[in-house]
Amino acid sequence: MIVAAVGALIDQANGGRMHPEQWLGAAAIMCGCGLLVGALFFGRARWLVVPAAVFAGTGFVAGIAARVGVEPTTLVGDTYRYVSSATPSGGIRRAHVVVGSVHVNIDGRPAAPVTVDARTGIGDVRITALEDVAVEVRAAVERGRVVVDGVGRAEGIVTIGPERQPDVVVIAETGRGEVEISREERFVPEDMSMDQAVAPGVVLTDGGQIILGGGEAVLDADGTPLTGALETRDGATIIVTSIGEFQVLPGALLLTPEGELLDLQQLWDERTPG
Repeated sequence: MIVAAVGALIDQANGGRMHPEQWLGAAAIMCGCGLLVGALFFGRARWLVVPAAVFAGTGFVAGIAARVGVEPTTLVGDTYRYVSSATPSGGIRRAHVVVGSVHVNIDGRPAAPVTVDARTGIGDVRITALEDVAVEVRAAVERGRVVVDGVGRAEGIVTIGPERQPDVVVIAETGRGEVEISREERFVPEDMSMDQAVAPGVVLTDGGQIILGGGEAVLDADGTPLTGALETRDGATIIVTSIGEFQVLPGALLLTPEGELLDLQQLWDERTPG
């Protein structure tokens, strides 16, 4: 613990020039020395296996993350960033994960260019964009590969969508994993001629789709999101539109920005009696 703490202090005093695996690795080596002394000379310090493994494993992962410039917004797990026509311009939207995946969903063209900084130490960066949005991906992989529409390619700058100045720039880097880039066609709801508004900003079609906002998001009849700017918060799926946030709750329930709770399955059953 003393070795790790001293190493961390030196790292901070030196402007972060040391990588975490150096001082955490030194702590692991110290534990290894303790194991060796306990095995050959005196004492029974077998318990040092646990901190040695923790220091070594943590140092390895932290070192990979540091090399790709991860400044964690999430330590472990998946994180999401969404870009749509309602996304305000300016600034950089950062999503950095030490171990896990970063998902960047581009569901519309913002009014002005937007930059997303997506990095992960160990895991994948997955970028999905509608085909009518111009996207520039600056992909870098320490160990892994870059995949565009299922086909591997060299790292570097990847452009997809219309040939114009990029609407969205994604800085995509991973230490161990893949940068996956895919294009999607814009979803067109079925049977738009028989639309029925069931609440402000909520339209039910004959095909069973629920249209939110001004067509900014589409749900299936059971509440499964098909398109839209999504995020997960406290067990609910949040759908961001220009008229506010909709929440999809368990049991195919939809909470509107005005606070109205809709049972989507019941609405569909009433729409199609028998």
